[in-house]
Amino acid sequence: MSREKVVFKINGYWKDDNTSFEDYIVVKDEYHEFDDAEFCDNQIFFYGMSEDFIKNQIKLNYHNSLDFVIEDYKVIK
Repeated sequence: MSREKVVFKINGYWKDDNTSFEDYIVVKDEYHEFDDAEFCDNQIFFYGMSEDFIKNQIKLNYHNSLDFVIEDYKVIK
Protein backbone atom coordinates (compact mmCIF):
# COMPACT_ATOMS: atom_id res chain seq x y z
CA MET A 1 0.00 0.00 0.00
CA SER A 2 1.52 3.30 -1.05
CA ARG A 3 1.30 6.35 1.19
CA GLU A 4 0.06 9.63 -0.17
CA LYS A 5 2.84 12.15 -0.65
CA VAL A 6 2.15 15.62 0.72
CA VAL A 7 3.93 18.52 -0.95
CA PHE A 8 3.62 22.25 -0.16
CA LYS A 9 4.90 25.53 -1.56
CA ILE A 10 5.81 28.10 1.06
CA ASN A 11 6.42 31.84 0.85
CA GLY A 12 8.28 33.88 3.41
CA TYR A 13 11.58 35.57 4.18
CA TRP A 14 14.98 34.89 5.72
CA LYS A 15 15.44 36.25 9.25
CA ASP A 16 19.05 37.34 8.79
CA ASP A 17 18.52 39.80 5.94
CA ASN A 18 14.74 39.87 5.32
CA THR A 19 15.20 38.54 1.79
CA SER A 20 11.88 37.15 0.64
CA PHE A 21 11.32 33.85 -1.13
CA GLU A 22 8.39 32.32 -2.99
CA ASP A 23 7.28 28.85 -3.93
CA TYR A 24 9.92 26.92 -2.00
CA ILE A 25 8.91 23.27 -2.09
CA VAL A 26 8.65 21.42 1.21
CA VAL A 27 7.46 17.87 1.82
CA LYS A 28 5.87 16.11 4.75
CA ASP A 29 8.03 12.99 4.44
CA GLU A 30 11.57 12.74 5.68
CA TYR A 31 14.26 12.53 3.00
CA HIS A 32 14.69 8.76 3.17
CA GLU A 33 10.93 8.17 2.87
CA PHE A 34 10.20 10.57 0.00
CA ASP A 35 10.31 9.14 -3.48
CA ASP A 36 8.42 10.91 -6.22
CA ALA A 37 9.20 11.04 -9.94
CA GLU A 38 7.72 14.55 -10.18
CA PHE A 39 10.22 16.14 -7.79
CA CYS A 40 13.96 15.62 -7.57
CA ASP A 41 16.05 16.27 -4.48
CA ASN A 42 17.51 19.57 -5.65
CA GLN A 43 13.99 21.02 -6.08
CA ILE A 44 13.01 20.36 -2.47
CA PHE A 45 13.88 23.01 0.06
CA PHE A 46 12.92 21.20 3.27
CA TYR A 47 11.91 17.68 4.26
CA GLY A 48 9.69 16.74 7.18
CA MET A 49 7.19 19.65 7.37
CA SER A 50 3.63 18.63 8.04
CA GLU A 51 0.75 21.00 7.43
CA ASP A 52 0.26 21.37 11.20
CA PHE A 53 3.95 22.26 11.58
CA ILE A 54 3.69 24.90 8.83
CA LYS A 55 0.56 26.42 10.39
CA ASN A 56 2.29 26.59 13.76
CA GLN A 57 5.36 28.29 12.26
CA ILE A 58 3.10 30.88 10.61
CA LYS A 59 1.48 31.58 13.99
CA LEU A 60 4.88 31.92 15.67
CA ASN A 61 6.00 34.27 12.89
CA TYR A 62 9.50 35.63 13.62
CA HIS A 63 9.70 33.73 16.93
CA ASN A 64 9.79 30.30 15.33
CA SER A 65 12.78 27.96 15.61
CA LEU A 66 13.74 28.21 11.93
CA ASP A 67 16.17 30.52 10.10
CA PHE A 68 13.26 31.82 8.06
CA VAL A 69 9.68 32.98 8.52
CA ILE A 70 6.83 31.27 6.69
CA GLU A 71 4.14 33.77 5.74
CA ASP A 72 1.81 31.50 3.76
CA TYR A 73 1.65 28.16 2.01
CA LYS A 74 -0.42 26.06 -0.35
CA VAL A 75 -0.80 22.33 -0.81
CA ILE A 76 0.33 21.31 -4.30
CA LYS A 77 0.08 17.54 -3.99
